[in-house]
Amino acid sequence: MYALVLRPRGFESDGLIGVKYAIAANAPAPVSFRDYRQVEARQQALASLAAWVNVPSVTIASGDRSEFVQLEAVTGSYFDTLRVQPAAGRLIQPADDEPGAEGVIVLADWAWRQLFDADPAIVGRTVRIAQRPVQVVGVAPAGFRGADTLLVTQYAGWVPLSFVPSIRDQRPLRVAGRLAPGRGVDSAGAELEAIGRRLDAEDPLPPASLAGGASRPRTRSWSAVAFDDSIGVASASEGGRIVMALPLLVLLVACTNLTNLVVSRGTARRQELAIRGALGGSRWRLIRDELGETVVLAGTGGFLGALVTHGLLTWTVATLREPLAPYLPMTRIEWRLEPVVFVAAGGAALLAMVVAGLLPAWQMTRAGRLPGLTTDPLGALPRWRGRSNLIALQVGVSVALFLLTVIAVRFIVVPPNRSPLGDLGRGLERIVVASVPLTAQQLDEPRARETLDRIVRSARAMPGLEDVALASEIPGLGFVGGRSGAFIAPAGEALVTKSRPGVETSPSAPLVSVTPEFFDLLHLRPAAGRLLSDDDRAGSRTAMVVNARLAERLFGQAAAVGRVVRLERQVRDPVAEEAVVVGVLAASDLDSDQDRQGVAYVPFAQQYAPTMIVLGRSASADSRPMVGALTSAIRRVDPGLAVLISGRADVMAAGPFAFLRFLATVCGGLATLALVLAMGGLYGVLSHVVAHRNREMGIRIALGAEPRRIVRMILRNGFRPVVEGLFIGVASAWVIRQILQLGFTATLSSLDVTMVALAVLPLIAAASIAAYLPARRASRVDPNVALRDL
Repeated sequence: MYALVLRPRGFESDGLIGVKYAIAANAPAPVSFRDYRQVEARQQALASLAAWVNVPSVTIASGDRSEFVQLEAVTGSYFDTLRVQPAAGRLIQPADDEPGAEGVIVLADWAWRQLFDADPAIVGRTVRIAQRPVQVVGVAPAGFRGADTLLVTQYAGWVPLSFVPSIRDQRPLRVAGRLAPGRGVDSAGAELEAIGRRLDAEDPLPPASLAGGASRPRTRSWSAVAFDDSIGVASASEGGRIVMALPLLVLLVACTNLTNLVVSRGTARRQELAIRGALGGSRWRLIRDELGETVVLAGTGGFLGALVTHGLLTWTVATLREPLAPYLPMTRIEWRLEPVVFVAAGGAALLAMVVAGLLPAWQMTRAGRLPGLTTDPLGALPRWRGRSNLIALQVGVSVALFLLTVIAVRFIVVPPNRSPLGDLGRGLERIVVASVPLTAQQLDEPRARETLDRIVRSARAMPGLEDVALASEIPGLGFVGGRSGAFIAPAGEALVTKSRPGVETSPSAPLVSVTPEFFDLLHLRPAAGRLLSDDDRAGSRTAMVVNARLAERLFGQAAAVGRVVRLERQVRDPVAEEAVVVGVLAASDLDSDQDRQGVAYVPFAQQYAPTMIVLGRSASADSRPMVGALTSAIRRVDPGLAVLISGRADVMAAGPFAFLRFLATVCGGLATLALVLAMGGLYGVLSHVVAHRNREMGIRIALGAEPRRIVRMILRNGFRPVVEGLFIGVASAWVIRQILQLGFTATLSSLDVTMVALAVLPLIAAASIAAYLPARRASRVDPNVALRDL
């Protein structure tokens, strides 16, 4: 919660408002740069207005070093509106956002430190953004991450909107403003709405087309909202409060269980406390001594908790970073133990000391000295019903969490209509990949091909790599490269690329450009025909290898080898081409559900792709060292060439499920923790009750009660809340599962007998142990001692 919501934003949010834009009623729409300029020129309720937009995946280079980063393009009023002060140099000003102005950039603090080694002379230095020279005019303060503080992505810097006019004019803008003195959100919203009506009158929007040839007029609707609502801080804060309530609840439950254990132990020490009090010990001193032990326990627990948390954070970051890199290549996960987190942990430890130490000590010393010196009065029995309800609730929570965890694991490991995840990516354990966007680095096709040839030669010369190949993507790992597709139809059939009434479009499939070594590297074999070879050169008819799925879609049961197909690539300026099918691949683990429509492979020599992946097969089973080695081989060819994504193919294959696996692991840990707490609470409460009923048990035995009947009585009392908790947990899991099913198109696992048994049997075994130990102690009470104390 601190990382997303509570961390200082680095700008002054008081007085900021978010500006929303919609077309027609309640239809959110992107803010165009043209409309933004109109509103900026006409509004008076805001002291300043600013807009910004994300600039994804651009290279920033200085000297021989080049990296892919994300930038934010902002208006000249952006930093003034947010009231941000520079850490060095200056920030972007309105003059920097004028057409024809020299390119400038303000670096983020982390980028200055990591990409430029915290160079103190960075201000005034020229760097290259997408191969264009720009001047570094300043460094933003360390705590500033941009206006969208909830984004996990951390921007490397900020450039003027005029620096990227194509993005400015094509992508939606985010807009915020700072209220003028004496103005409020409502008055600003009313003014923005009036401006929208005037713009509709002066420059109406094109009407929206409806079915049947009808149309509907479109109108602008500007409004002002709280700034936190506009960027999602408010909703994240609400969700964060719920998340924070869970560990607090677990802490309170743990403290309650600990209190029961402390009080149970203290029952046997009441006579000792009474003697100490009779010898002059004050009540405060007795409480202090009891509390001191709890302080030591809480301090030790807090230290161990910090160590465990550090280990869990390290594990979490390491677990999620690599598999999620293909999806969030610019993401920087920086979860760490901040000082404020230690303050919160100290507060939790203090709460634990008060609940688990002070309250039991106060209760044990409030009875006075004389009763403890004589006998242990019968007194009132502890409030068993309320504590048993707590145990039932804990048992119910642990059972529900366990069952939901099993459902999640089943869905993740063996999703419906999908082969098990363990089969996806089999054979990729030794494959390392590095994605190299070429067009994004201003390389034309001849230079790109020559650079890739040198990279392949450099990688093949490396010890530890058995083979090297190129591909525009890897089926099943399509997110690693730049996916392109094509509409394909057998020659002689109409190639339909757009939907028409009563006419289906031609089959479409990913079109993967590869070098011939690709098939051997991934152990792909032909079921018919041949694979691509070096003979498939530029200038000859395009050769194509298809997998079995695409062959069946195109030709049914007829032979595919030798057939000619027409294809039209899904690019901005499509051109129909012809290709001959030279081979059909045998089924493999790469035939994932992501490519149900099939896959077509064409030679890279005949079909250029703007983003290519360099693949290498490691000679060793441990392919991790070869990831860095492959990246180094690329940089040796061209130090200024940036790699977008690199990693192990098998880890990337599990990427879509990495976060779900992480959540399943966390849920399993919570379920186990809840079970341990429930059993600890059961043992503590039963021990407390038995300690209060020792004399009763002695009298029962003296009157002829058999010890086994005493054991059964205690076990019956102990198992009642456990049984109630089992019903609560199973019922809750079933209800939650039904609710979750409403939001899934796939079918979730049902609560079958096996799942319930897996949840119930360990809990019953643990409950038996937790209840049997106090029952066994109760059955061994000496009746002579009980009768003597009457």
